[in-house]
Amino acid sequence: MGSKWNPLEMMRILLVVGQLILISSSLSSSQTVSPNCNKTCGDVAVPYPFGIGEGCYMNKYFSIRCDVTAAPTPKPYLWDSNIEVLNISLEGELRIYTHISMACYNESGIRQQPHNFTNGTLSAFPFSRTKNTFTAIGCDTMGMIAGSNDQGFSSGCLSSCGRIDDVTDGECNGIGCCKTSIPEKTLNYTASVGSFNNHSNVWSFNPCSYAFIVEDKSFNFSREDLNGMRNRTVVPSVLDWAVWNETCDAAKKDTVSFGCKAHSECFDFVNVPGYRCNCSSGYEGNPYHGCVDINECADPKKNPCDGICHNTEGSYSCSCPKGYHGDDKKGGDGLGCIANPKSSPLMIILVGKFIRIFSFFWC
Repeated sequence: MGSKWNPLEMMRILLVVGQLILISSSLSSSQTVSPNCNKTCGDVAVPYPFGIGEGCYMNKYFSIRCDVTAAPTPKPYLWDSNIEVLNISLEGELRIYTHISMACYNESGIRQQPHNFTNGTLSAFPFSRTKNTFTAIGCDTMGMIAGSNDQGFSSGCLSSCGRIDDVTDGECNGIGCCKTSIPEKTLNYTASVGSFNNHSNVWSFNPCSYAFIVEDKSFNFSREDLNGMRNRTVVPSVLDWAVWNETCDAAKKDTVSFGCKAHSECFDFVNVPGYRCNCSSGYEGNPYHGCVDINECADPKKNPCDGICHNTEGSYSCSCPKGYHGDDKKGGDGLGCIANPKSSPLMIILVGKFIRIFSFFWC
């Protein structure tokens, strides 16, 4: 008689096969980025680990929504939010637009808008402490910011002036404009503005108060900002991004999902709970896709050799051509390649005669 199938054994086999299929599927999806992914949205480049659409980004934190209906060109947004993205840098910076909080008054000192605050909520990637400032503008203005990082915080600044002539373009020192720093790891905030006298004393040239988080180097205060912010409702600011909520040591345990690919190095980023990747020395490119060898010999600006350059994987070597000697390097402490000294014809003749005379006496 033939052997009978054991139902329990059959069930175990099916479970193992099912698990293998799931693991295979997981590996495939984690390792492969679709070749059909759009690399740009409008004028903004979208490098991996960020991506547009399923299968194009590392995880949900790097998802970019591209609004192709925006005019005159498509606009990228972070996640499914209304946070417009201006630039993505592989060095860990993400530039976005943030809204301006404002409070405007009429000539009688009555506020014209029902709201004088803006909220910002980020599920990942906090505002950069070193690249941004909280700024308030006005001649009768209190700017306030409150929010949360590892714990709650609140801060602010005062700005005042009596005449437009008191205000100097380019200076944000409390006369028409004031600013203060924001703490590290700020993910959520509320920016608000208030007034001491409802702008009644300065209404003719400054009917509104304004407050916002802004990239410090991109904002240069002008007296024109006192009356309408030069028609701006948003300003650029900078977020710090990293592979969210994992350290290098923890992430390396899962080689499939680990973000740092070929010829790259991982380092923990203290300002963001996560890690970043850099190309190893001698390599360049996108460390989240895999870095490639730098051919120092092919680029005249990078070629360090005075003689012959030999490219190697991740490095290079130099040598002098035949008839030359030296350390092969150019510039700096390098001596370069120096021509070997040549023997003169007279010296060759004298040496030859000496050899013949010596041979005569020896014989």
